[in-house]
Amino acid sequence: MSLIGGGDTSGERIYLWDNIKFLLIVLVVVGHFADRFTEVSNTFRSLFLFIYAFHMPLFMFVSGLFHTDRHILSKCVYYTSVGFVVKILIALATRCSGGDLFFSLLSDDGIPWFMFALAGYITVTYILRNQNKKYILLAFVVLALFVGYDHSVGDYLYLSRFIVFYPFYLLGNILKSPGIISFKNRYHFLWIPSAGIILAWVFLCLRHLDSFYIFRGLFTGRNPFYEGLPFEGAISRLITYGITLILCIAIVLLAPDREIFVVSEGGKNTLQVFVWHWPIFVLLNRYLHISELFYVGTFGKIIFLLIGALLAVLLATIPIFSFPMKQIKDAIFKPGK
Repeated sequence: MSLIGGGDTSGERIYLWDNIKFLLIVLVVVGHFADRFTEVSNTFRSLFLFIYAFHMPLFMFVSGLFHTDRHILSKCVYYTSVGFVVKILIALATRCSGGDLFFSLLSDDGIPWFMFALAGYITVTYILRNQNKKYILLAFVVLALFVGYDHSVGDYLYLSRFIVFYPFYLLGNILKSPGIISFKNRYHFLWIPSAGIILAWVFLCLRHLDSFYIFRGLFTGRNPFYEGLPFEGAISRLITYGITLILCIAIVLLAPDREIFVVSEGGKNTLQVFVWHWPIFVLLNRYLHISELFYVGTFGKIIFLLIGALLAVLLATIPIFSFPMKQIKDAIFKPGK
């Protein structure tokens, strides 16, 4: 169950976007697992850097592709409601694991921000629907290049990530899925340089980690400019934008556009993975101590990450995990609305 792209306006599924969404949601979970140990492992730093360079911007782009100006209020209520569900589940899981019960209404440095950002993107895009979207895109890119100089802009109201990632959502709204698929089919041979680009980024993340990991805070979108950036803040942001855009294009050109068992089906249900994966990880870590696998050599580290990937697959394919999103959706999107 998902409202985040994947089909055309008639409701027909488009396998390319479902396949990409499944890949991205698996990387979301694996990235969150890896982030537990980025302070002590260069390998996990490399994995984190590889994933965060593109996974959320590409999610935003796909979401923007299927933006429509219908049911705007209902969509905003839905995504906001799901965002608060995630906050509550994480707070309860943390408390059940022996941690302090913490709940922030309007600020968050972790997972829930994505839902609130989507609600904001839908609203802003609808408000600006009659304006020149290319101009708006340029304006937001320029704003993103300079917002990092204001250190008061951060996690409150998710404002930093809202500004930094909105150009990708709007770019998706400007472009059209049929046009992208037509281009991809016409120039199918571009999968070769696309694969080369992905492999080159893997190489840079592994062999030149120190040169690129300094951009970590910019790839996450939530940080103001900080000391240590190799260039002026705006230039550094522009560099990360360039890396992200190139990687996103390469992944779209490389991804299969046919139905793939589990993958295409799981791509329809990315939202339930997003909602449940971190509360479940917190509980697994508390009662099964899965993070201790990290200290069991290379094999343990691989198993730890595979658990994350398997968790994403299970959450995307087991119907019970559609609760409570399905119930919220049915209550908000009533028949005939």
